[in-house]
Amino acid sequence: MARTVKTAKVVNSAKKSRNYVIDLIRFICAIGIVIHHCAFLYYIDPNEIPDNSRFRIGIILVEIFLIVSGYFTAKHFKTNRILKLETRFKDSIKYTLKKFKVFIPYIIISVLLGLAVSLIINGLTRQHLIEEISKLPEELTLSSVFYNSFVIPAHNPALWYLSATFLAFPLFCVLSASHKKFTRDWIYLIAILVYYTTFWTGSFTSWDALIRVFIGLAFGQLLFDLVEYFKTIKLKKSQKVYLTVIELSCALLIFAQIASRGDALRPVINNPTIFNILLAAFVQLLLVLSEQTYSTKINFKFFSFLGKFSLPIYLLHYPVLILVGHMLSNLDYKPKVVIAIISSLVCSAIIFLIVDYISRKKSKQ
Repeated sequence: MARTVKTAKVVNSAKKSRNYVIDLIRFICAIGIVIHHCAFLYYIDPNEIPDNSRFRIGIILVEIFLIVSGYFTAKHFKTNRILKLETRFKDSIKYTLKKFKVFIPYIIISVLLGLAVSLIINGLTRQHLIEEISKLPEELTLSSVFYNSFVIPAHNPALWYLSATFLAFPLFCVLSASHKKFTRDWIYLIAILVYYTTFWTGSFTSWDALIRVFIGLAFGQLLFDLVEYFKTIKLKKSQKVYLTVIELSCALLIFAQIASRGDALRPVINNPTIFNILLAAFVQLLLVLSEQTYSTKINFKFFSFLGKFSLPIYLLHYPVLILVGHMLSNLDYKPKVVIAIISSLVCSAIIFLIVDYISRKKSKQ
């Protein structure tokens, strides 16, 4: 009986410790990326109507996903430290496969959905069908980052994120499990500064995508170390109020910067907006994850659903946007974006509920 009570306390403690604000941030970022792709797909010419350039810099929201992933990976290896060097890489591969197992149904559906949309738009000719089917192996094995470009477009270009992460993640796990924290953090800090000041050229070559993912994960590692230190600081109620105001201000700054008009399709080296967004996002995540603000007291479990829902939204929205753009090509920009976003959410919700139902049913067997 005593053991049962103790176990129940541990379970309840684990439930309370969930950070629902992070789930909400994930969902908002997923929606922001959908809007960014609307601006990118429906108006390529930056000299068109001024409103078209809104949200075009929303591509930077992918960095927030990477930073959060790096944070929770670092947290995992802090509590499950790999001691032996000879097993470190093997265990990192196992951990990677375990994490990506959740993505498999959505990856398969997103690729097949992209294939269907491509065939609907371009026709069912024999040559086109062979070309489209030939892309499937690389996309389904998450190696499409090596050919995903504007020259040979993939069925779902949004998959580059998972493809690059799948390849960069094991190496990051090995380094994250390292005992030499001081050396590791300085290497990460230098790499981050070099990348975001010199490497961001707006191009998306294979190695650039891999480096971008690794640097984003490294950002998460640094965030974890700072959060661990920040949690040890005892703050007064008034100080927590100030930090809550700063946290909300960072959120508003990020939205204002992303929603503002921009002259380029992608952020470039001379665009200070990138650094403003990254800095504000880093500060906000630091405050939220350290749980030193009053916003983290929110215990709204629906946010947990939104956090899980962000994954299918990201993976499934692109083919839906392409199909909506094709079917409503004569419609004005704003109503087209509204219809595209609603269609993406509905499609993602249906598939999410089906996959969730099947997985729950299997777990009960």
